[in-house]
Amino acid sequence: MSLEKFPNFLLKFSEGDMHGENGHSYEFKSFRLNLAERQLLNDKTPIPLTPKAFDVLAILVEKAGHLVEKEVLMQMVWPDSFVEEANISRIIHTLRHALGEDDNGNKFIETVAKKGYRFVAKVTVVREPAAQKSTNGKPEISPPTGFQLPPPATDKSVISHVDRSRRRTRAILLTVGFLMAVSLFVLLSFNFRSVSSNKPNSARSSNDEAYRLYLLGSALADKQNPKDAQKALVAFDQAVTLDPNYAPAYARMANVHSEVAFMGGGGNATEEYLKAKTALEKALAIDDNLAEPHSYLGEIRTNFEWDFAGAERDHKRAVELNPNSAAVRRMYSLLLGFLGRSDESIAESKTAIDLEPASVLNHKIYLQNSFYARRYDESIAEGKRTLEMDPEFLGVYDTLIGSYIMKGEDDQAFEWFQRQQAQKGVKPEEIEAWKTIYAQSGWLGIYERQLEQAKEAEKNGNGKPLLLARLCTKTGNLEDALVYLEKAFERREQGMISLQVSPNYDPLRYDPRFDALLKRIGLK
Repeated sequence: MSLEKFPNFLLKFSEGDMHGENGHSYEFKSFRLNLAERQLLNDKTPIPLTPKAFDVLAILVEKAGHLVEKEVLMQMVWPDSFVEEANISRIIHTLRHALGEDDNGNKFIETVAKKGYRFVAKVTVVREPAAQKSTNGKPEISPPTGFQLPPPATDKSVISHVDRSRRRTRAILLTVGFLMAVSLFVLLSFNFRSVSSNKPNSARSSNDEAYRLYLLGSALADKQNPKDAQKALVAFDQAVTLDPNYAPAYARMANVHSEVAFMGGGGNATEEYLKAKTALEKALAIDDNLAEPHSYLGEIRTNFEWDFAGAERDHKRAVELNPNSAAVRRMYSLLLGFLGRSDESIAESKTAIDLEPASVLNHKIYLQNSFYARRYDESIAEGKRTLEMDPEFLGVYDTLIGSYIMKGEDDQAFEWFQRQQAQKGVKPEEIEAWKTIYAQSGWLGIYERQLEQAKEAEKNGNGKPLLLARLCTKTGNLEDALVYLEKAFERREQGMISLQVSPNYDPLRYDPRFDALLKRIGLK
């Protein structure tokens, strides 16, 4: 990025110092954008923004009234990193939601079709005077910029000397200001690059082939389906064979074993979790300061051990070690979502997306946390965006469908249900049968047929208690639902940790037996 493209609001920090100012803020309507504190206030109330959202808003406000092209925004906010244009659109949507409308119902940010965006509200620059010490040691406010005391004498030689002194001082200040601006540019540019990097240097191996296999395994694992998870495990196993000291590969291997335990695509779930823990022990023995193994250990404590306090300690340790890891942020967001800490979980999800916008998994987790938070419009928007990125990501459909149903938009939900069936490879005649059921009985008919299929699988030894519990809840068979939840508890099914927050189980929340179950899991 060239210096001339760098936002003026960053370069002006040094100018504020030269004039004896602590910095400056921007005011528009009831809002105040404090650049030094990286804070947006609305009538003194803080408005939470992700780091990237704040950067975008600061650039638009600094250029208020002028078009800022999308390409320029992407170069400024994500230097040396490829991002899709949709990521800018998502941030603009977030900013519009945070700012709302002015008194006349107008948006603050205008979209210029096929070009970029323009901040249209009137903006005022507010400069803060710096406190100085008086001769008696008490703080006093410096005089306004431009105010000068007259020379104490009228002698021309004195005035000339004062002028020369002032010119030298001004030259020194300008030089210092310029050097400060360049230094700040270098530091911030370095920070942006480190934040935007998808794979930290610690993920590399001295063996190039091992590193290639690590990247292959990571890409396969992110798809979150049993078939690709098994391929990922093979890739990671080959990577650590080539490089036995490859800690990141052991860590991601552990993560995939946990995924297999959840998805049921491998052997016994308990065995998969034990394999995961063994791989993590190897990773941490090699490098205890690697963030991801701590994060994945927190995942095991959450999903398998139900030790939520211990899990949070692991996740906080991981964030401390590498706050710029998208994997660390998304794993922490999952725990926060299960614990019902909605605002925190969504904030962590958005940070993960900012760090790694091309990761479909990051978007899927944001979708899930929005669903748990009952923010259905947000969940729907993110679900559609995620499926645009990867239509084959089957795990997204259920949450998107559920969000539409919770809003009472049954027909839209059924449209996505049909798309899901097609992606699964269901035969056209079977999809037609689902259409007939929906036309006759709506979603209740769909749930009843799915419950019949799940019970048939149970008779054949392939029962899934938690799925059966959910379908019994949907069809109003609450007693049966509680029976299946007990079975799921005995099998320690991973999905049990979502009981406290998932809208799917809302009809059971008035039953004291359900409340007691949450306490036994450790969620209450």
